[in-house]
Amino acid sequence: MKMFRATAAGVLVMLSQGAFATPEEARRVLQESAEAIKNTETITAEVVRFAELPAEDTTADLMARRTGERGDELRPWAFRITGSARPGGRDEMVFDVYRLSDTLRWIDHDRKLVRDRTERTARRDPEQFLTSPLIPADIFGPEPFARVLQAEDLSMGERRTVDGVECDVVVMPVPGGIRRTKFYIGVDDRMPRRVEDAFSVTGEINISGSITTTYRNLATGTEVSMSRLEISAPDGYRDEAELRAQRPDLNRAAEEPGEEVDQVRRAPAFTLSDIHGDDVSLEDLRGRVGVLMFFGTWAPPAVRAAPDLDRIARHYEGKPVEAVAMSFRERDPNAPKRFVEDNDYKFRMLLEADQVRRDYGVRVFPTFVIVGFQGEIIGTVDSYRENETYNNIRSIIDEYLERAEGGQSDAEAAGG
Repeated sequence: MKMFRATAAGVLVMLSQGAFATPEEARRVLQESAEAIKNTETITAEVVRFAELPAEDTTADLMARRTGERGDELRPWAFRITGSARPGGRDEMVFDVYRLSDTLRWIDHDRKLVRDRTERTARRDPEQFLTSPLIPADIFGPEPFARVLQAEDLSMGERRTVDGVECDVVVMPVPGGIRRTKFYIGVDDRMPRRVEDAFSVTGEINISGSITTTYRNLATGTEVSMSRLEISAPDGYRDEAELRAQRPDLNRAAEEPGEEVDQVRRAPAFTLSDIHGDDVSLEDLRGRVGVLMFFGTWAPPAVRAAPDLDRIARHYEGKPVEAVAMSFRERDPNAPKRFVEDNDYKFRMLLEADQVRRDYGVRVFPTFVIVGFQGEIIGTVDSYRENETYNNIRSIIDEYLERAEGGQSDAEAAGG
């Protein structure tokens, strides 16, 4: 029979390393971390996030500070996140985001815009999709780890070292075993250093993967002023809100059709072949509203959106509106033609729009870009939501056509 002896100090060491740690020990570590976060005024770190499925590789610099006067009951964080990501093998995305509570402001370098969103309206935007996981609400919300502390099966893993910092590891499984999250908490400062999410789903389709977010070179108490966090438009960039307020002067356009419209961003020019071998250019759409849907037969949301583009084509038949699908990244060059013919769609399908997609800064599929009579962009609708997307596009077109018709009438009246 083997004998086991341990001093009190030895038992404490083994507890801290997870050998006999209880759920209460795991909760204590998280509660201490929550208090450390609440008492922290500023944080700086390099954030590295790697996901196996869906594939993503992100590196960003994070700066954060508390807002409001000391002593406020709830003092939210203000964040500045600057970095780049390569999601799902797509082109690299560069982002510069300022986030306060549920409001986001970011620099759109492709379109040279400063864009403002609430978290609700930004949910489907690529920058929101990429940056939200970098500042998880479980850690940086008003009550850090509040949801995690309610879990029943918390446990301690073996101590690990992250970026040279010794960490306690708290494990939170999800009932059913489909997911497990590990929180790596610094032993000395109780600040979070890494979050690992592993998941596995079995059934008709077996899916497994992991997402790891690491906070490297994390420091607290550094000087982070609000002026370093807030974003203003660089030279040559414009504020999206201002562009929305600057509708094209359709009365002048009706009186002088050849005059350029400068109030909004002009659509980049293109010339592409359609599925019948005919060349189609942006100039060919002049005098009509062009509804450009950036599309791929490989993208299920774009395929689901195609019937709505067809509805647009049929609804505005006989009116100055042209519905066009811009196909790109097709492995089978004949797939777009088969797709249109098999479904008897009435919209035009253009091919090999990969460079055009980059010129327009499109990152969400499908994206609809609505172009006015003189090649000015009058609206965009990102992603696809059944009925809502169709109605939004209709509203943009109808408002534009109504104003255009009013402008023509005014011009005719002025001419006698």
